[in-house]
Amino acid sequence: MQDPIAKTTPLFDARDYVARGEDPKILEALATGYCKRFRPDGPVERFMVTTMLLAQWNKDRWSRLEVSLIGSTDDLLAFITDPSSNKVLLQVQRRIDQEDRRYFRAFADLRRLQKERAASEPAAPPEENKPVTENWVRSFKQPEAPMPVPQRPANIPTAATP
Repeated sequence: MQDPIAKTTPLFDARDYVARGEDPKILEALATGYCKRFRPDGPVERFMVTTMLLAQWNKDRWSRLEVSLIGSTDDLLAFITDPSSNKVLLQVQRRIDQEDRRYFRAFADLRRLQKERAASEPAAPPEENKPVTENWVRSFKQPEAPMPVPQRPANIPTAATP
């Protein structure tokens, strides 16, 4: 399967990661958001971002299943106390927890990698304080002489004239 973060390559196909009934455009938008937010540099950082993305995608999928299972019954207490349905709910909850752990492990590793990369890169030279040559607030030049007041034409009657 291709890396879902590599949206610039023609090999990206979100359909590799979506199940029937899921919209690949949602995954593509999520991948774009992750790329913009975390800006992975290199294959290891891209792998961490991909892991985070797929962990969130799978957690959302398992959460929808959990809601669907709970919503499929009229008697929630009986559903939860039933050993077979309780076992299914516990398995779903374990998968949700597993995806949480996967996400936060990858997130911690990504932060560590990005901090190491930032520390190893040379610092950008500070920008020199250049004097501002123009004040943008007062850049509008006032006219030399005041504007003349337009004169009323003589042929228009005023309110006092009958």
